[in-house]
Amino acid sequence: MAACQEAVDRLNLVISQACDEADSINRLQGPGYEQFSQLLKRTEAAIIQSRQVLVQLQRRRQDATDPAPKRGVRGGRMKPRPATGHAVTPP
Repeated sequence: MAACQEAVDRLNLVISQACDEADSINRLQGPGYEQFSQLLKRTEAAIIQSRQVLVQLQRRRQDATDPAPKRGVRGGRMKPRPATGHAVTPP
């Protein structure tokens, strides 16, 4: 039983030290840290938005450079056919 009490006492000491350390970190951070944190969040949001705009522009550029899809006699889209080395005669 004494060993268990010693283990509990050591654990309480470790918890107490961890809480003291967390409190001291919070005091050091203060309002300057809060302002920095807000600026960091805004910067991250701006980066995400910039990346989304970049992707949209790249897609538009790709769409602009892609050739128009080939259309068949009836106006429908033609299915791609395997390339062959033979000339095909019409029926």
